Amino acid sequence: MVRFPFPTRLVSAAASVAFACTTSSGFAAQTLAKPPTSSTVRVDEDGVHADSLEDCSGDNEADSPRCTRTTVTDLGTGGFRANATEQRITAVHAPISSATQSGLSAALILGSGDRMEMVGGSFGAQLRFLDGGLFPGAAGGTWFGYFVEPSVQISMMSTTVTTPRTCVAVGNCTKETQSDSSSGSMLLSGTVGVQYMQFDPLAAGTLEQSGFGIAVGIQAAAVIPLEDGETTTSIGPAFSLLRPTYNPGTARIETDSLNLFLLPSDSFFMMILGYSGSVS
Repeated sequence: MVRFPFPTRLVSAAASVAFACTTSSGFAAQTLAKPPTSSTVRVDEDGVHADSLEDCSGDNEADSPRCTRTTVTDLGTGGFRANATEQRITAVHAPISSATQSGLSAALILGSGDRMEMVGGSFGAQLRFLDGGLFPGAAGGTWFGYFVEPSVQISMMSTTVTTPRTCVAVGNCTKETQSDSSSGSMLLSGTVGVQYMQFDPLAAGTLEQSGFGIAVGIQAAAVIPLEDGETTTSIGPAFSLLRPTYNPGTARIETDSLNLFLLPSDSFFMMILGYSGSVS
């Protein structure tokens, strides 16, 4: 028989019961080690006290959220009390000045040339390399630097060619005619320019910073027909309106952008208006 140094009659249906559970989260400015797991049981004149500390983060990587759960249980003259605390902490990434983003894009293409009109669309992928000053901290701020963005797109175009009215003699004239055709092409391009972004202070709910930005550059492009035809090259200006989201804890940058590219050539002028989304 086990004898307890406190009155066992107090542990009954009439005993008081209290339970509390709290959860907190935040950032830790270092790489997080795996939390230890331990438990202790202590018996004294006030009752039985049990403490446990366990890792509740699973098998996450070193830079992913860490979770530590602490449970304290008391059973004695004051009744039964339990308290559980769970804390999740994400390691803060060191401040960055550069990033590599990848993403997808879609665009509307309009073009015109000598007695020729074109309309179509494209879908593709791009990489965006950023380098410049340090990205801002939790208080928000600005970032300025340069970008390099290679991309590849597949486009489908509808082309209308107008043949003018001609006369070989009085009363012997042809009518003006139009012919329509469709074709596919690959658009290979590279854009280099400067980029400015303004970030708001850190949002407590998401631990992210939203903002806006602009990018201006020069784009060189090559239009390669998928069937018969000649490859056309062009160089023109590029403009983008940016909607970035930055997480200083994980150094993750997501960017939505509206893009305008103007590509003149000897035979036609092409305007590309599109949307792209990129993430680092």
